[in-house]
Amino acid sequence: MSPKVFKKDSDLLDGTPGLPLREASLYLGNFEAFRLITAEMTPNDGMLHLAALLALPKFVTWLLKFHDANHKAEEFDNMVPLACVCASKPHHWCKIANEESDWKNRQKDTMHLLAGVTSPKWRYRNMTILHWAMENGLKTANVGLAIEVEFFEFFE
Repeated sequence: MSPKVFKKDSDLLDGTPGLPLREASLYLGNFEAFRLITAEMTPNDGMLHLAALLALPKFVTWLLKFHDANHKAEEFDNMVPLACVCASKPHHWCKIANEESDWKNRQKDTMHLLAGVTSPKWRYRNMTILHWAMENGLKTANVGLAIEVEFFEFFE
């Protein structure tokens, strides 16, 4: 490889000079790269919240082994990961994840994963998770309602 190629490749990173590879792989939705890069895991460091916010179910499944689904992260306005996925919006730069599945399906899958492990006692500004889902749009509320129905049917 010539130095020209290296210079050209590095030009892609100019807009984000301080973004570590682990976070970059998460933002792209590249689960395999993330898993390989992540040698050590710091519990409750915000990675689960970020993966939920980006609606990345593969990441969430893996991160739940190391993180508490009921952790209220200060950098995410003291929300739990389930609340983050309710507030999720599609991102065009989540390229690899977008190629694997559309955002709406990823959000639904991520909500399902987190609903089963999140305490129903959690509140955000006195709102339950269903109320918070309704605050974030009709489609999110419909998914939240379906999850609530499944959750309560499980206990009957």
